[in-house]
Amino acid sequence: MPQLDAFDLLYVVTGLFLQAVLVAHFALRKWAFAVAMRYGVAVYALAFPVLVITIVLIAAGKPWYQWTAGILFVSWAVVAYVVDVVWRVDWRPVGWRGPIRAGALVPYLALYLAHQMFFWWPLLRYGRGLWLAYTVLYVVSTVLNVTSHRRAEPSYRSEGTAFGNVTTSTPEARCAVAAASSTRAGRWMLRWNGPAGRSVNTTSCSDGTGSRKPAIKRSLPCTAISRSACSTPGTSTCT
Repeated sequence: MPQLDAFDLLYVVTGLFLQAVLVAHFALRKWAFAVAMRYGVAVYALAFPVLVITIVLIAAGKPWYQWTAGILFVSWAVVAYVVDVVWRVDWRPVGWRGPIRAGALVPYLALYLAHQMFFWWPLLRYGRGLWLAYTVLYVVSTVLNVTSHRRAEPSYRSEGTAFGNVTTSTPEARCAVAAASSTRAGRWMLRWNGPAGRSVNTTSCSDGTGSRKPAIKRSLPCTAISRSACSTPGTSTCT
C-alpha cells in the first residue's frame, strides 16, 4: 500500500463522501420521497466544492485519473441539473416518468457511471480496504437507486393540504318552478341555477408545482319564461 499524501487523501475522501451522499439521497427517495425531491438539488450543488478540489489536484500535479474523476462529476451534476431542474425533462426508462428520451438519458447515465468508476477503480492503488469500502457503498446506492424508482399515480391536492390529499367540492343545483294553478290562464317560470364545470387543483409529485385543470368557470343562472294565451294565472312554487 503506497503512502498517501494530503492530496491523495483528499481524492479518496471526496470519492467516498460523494458515494455516501448518493446512498443517503436514494434512501430518502425510497422512504421519504417528498423530502428527497425537495432537497435533492443539493447533490448537484456539490459540483462547486468538487470543482475546487479538482483544481487543487491539478495544481498539485496529481495523476490524471484523480482530477478526471472530479471533472466527470461536475459535468454530470451540470447535465443533471439542466435536465431535471431547468428543462424538467421526463426521460427515465421507467413507466412512471414517461417515454425514454435518449438525448438526455445517454449523457446523464454515461457521466454518472464514469465519474463513479474514476473514483472507484484507482482506490486499489491505495489499499484494498478503501476499494472494498467504496464497493459496498456503490452496491448499496445502486440497489436503492433502482428500487426507489416506482410508478407514481397522479396526486391531487387542494391548496394548503398535505401531499397526496384529495379535496373535491360540488355546488348544489337548485330549481324553482312557478306553475299555473287550475285557473284558465297563466304562465309558468323555470329558474335553473346549476353547478359550473368542476375544477381540480393538481400538484406534481416530482417538482411540487401546481396547476388548476380545467380553469375555474362560473356561469350565471338562466331564466326561462313561457306565457299562455289566457288570463290571470294561479300560483304555486316547487323548490
